[in-house]
Amino acid sequence: MTDNRTQVFDIAMKHAHTIEACVDRLSTMGADHELKLVTQRLSRLTFRAVPSAKQSSETVGPALQ
Repeated sequence: MTDNRTQVFDIAMKHAHTIEACVDRLSTMGADHELKLVTQRLSRLTFRAVPSAKQSSETVGPALQ
């Protein structure tokens, strides 16, 4: 099960880097409306990504340093 968690975490991090690159590009292009839409979606995701009390006591994915 831990291996599966690591795989999903790795995929999420890869996509996070892609989103970061897209946000940088949209910002450079002055695409304010599109950036607002991305911001709204990412804000919703932050609430879903908050670990529960049980999960916060466990190690989930590799340590970020």
